[in-house]
Amino acid sequence: MKPARAVCPALMRTCGSIGFILFGLGSLYLGNKIFNLNLSLWTLVWSDLGPKGIGIVIVSLLLAIIGMGIGLGIGASIEVRSETTNFAISSLWHYVANGSLIWIAIWIMYLMKAVGKENAKEFAESVGTLPWLCLFGIPIVGCLLIACLLLAIGLLNERHKPMLLPCLIPSAPVVMGMSYLQLHLFKMSGYSWIAIGILMPVILIPFCTFMIARDKFERAQIMSRI
Repeated sequence: MKPARAVCPALMRTCGSIGFILFGLGSLYLGNKIFNLNLSLWTLVWSDLGPKGIGIVIVSLLLAIIGMGIGLGIGASIEVRSETTNFAISSLWHYVANGSLIWIAIWIMYLMKAVGKENAKEFAESVGTLPWLCLFGIPIVGCLLIACLLLAIGLLNERHKPMLLPCLIPSAPVVMGMSYLQLHLFKMSGYSWIAIGILMPVILIPFCTFMIARDKFERAQIMSRI
């Protein structure tokens, strides 16, 4: 009897996301250069793209989906037989992916409250591109650091469910540092970075715990069917 493949769902999602980003952004960049449309972040968000711009965005989205499919296939072809390694990959993926989404959602809500919807476009253009790029980059680095810390300390372990309070001790200072940096990149002042530093880990840790457990269940289901 052929042994079941040790598929790692988190690795599949990681490879799929890389494929989506590479194919999507790559095709968008090439289309922008070929047709000399001078598309920018603000053009995509605020302005009328025009027929060519809309066409490039649609084609880029389709290619991104194809890239995601290729990435998922590559991820599925890589066997991860160690449960410890599978747990580590799953933890890193969920803390980075879900942490980034939670981070962006919190900051969008905060900015909408701070500057108001009517001033959103003016504010977005006034601060420049760097803070918005960092809005995506900071959580990737920060949440990866949090996951690595929790794994290294042993607070994240496949043998037991992590407890919220001990996990908050190393996580909250990291998120506070992330928030402090992001706030100053937006050229804003205040102490909201402290509140965000406490709020985000409280949401992130239980949610990732649930998603990691779901991955473990999916892995068992996939392996039982192969």
